[in-house]
Parts: sequence; structure tokens; C-alpha cells
Amino acid sequence: MNIRLIIDKVKTLDYQFTPHITLAYFNNKGFGIEAVKKLVNVVRKLNKNSFELELDTKHLYYQRFTNMNCYENVLKFVH
Repeated sequence: MNIRLIIDKVKTLDYQFTPHITLAYFNNKGFGIEAVKKLVNVVRKLNKNSFELELDTKHLYYQRFTNMNCYENVLKFVH
């Protein structure tokens, strides 16, 4: 979140920061009903737990992308 505050000094977004994973990137043909049920159960179990995530800022880049398969490193953050 500290890095987000630094970035906001350069360019503030007009929406709330929401880190997420979009499952459609992993299966662009959709999920069958049984797979959806399994995913729902996994998400419910995960939501019952609390955990911390620590990112190594030595590997953090500001990137520009043209599509979800093409990312260009623009700036490396050094912290």
C-alpha cells in the first residue's frame, strides 16, 4: 500500500485500488458447472482464513500493456 501511495502522487486513479486475480485469464473458454462449484467452495474456504502477503519490491515494475499477454517494463521501482 505504501507503493500505491507513492504512485498516487504521480497519477491518482478515480477508482479504489482492488488487487485481484481474474480467473477468465486462466480459462477463456469458460468453466463448467462442476468447476464453478469447486471454485466457489475454494473461495469460501479462503475467505475464512486470514493471511499476509509480502511482495519483494526488487521485482516491482511499472508496466504498460497492449493486451494480457504483452507487458512492457517502463520503470523499475527500487526500494
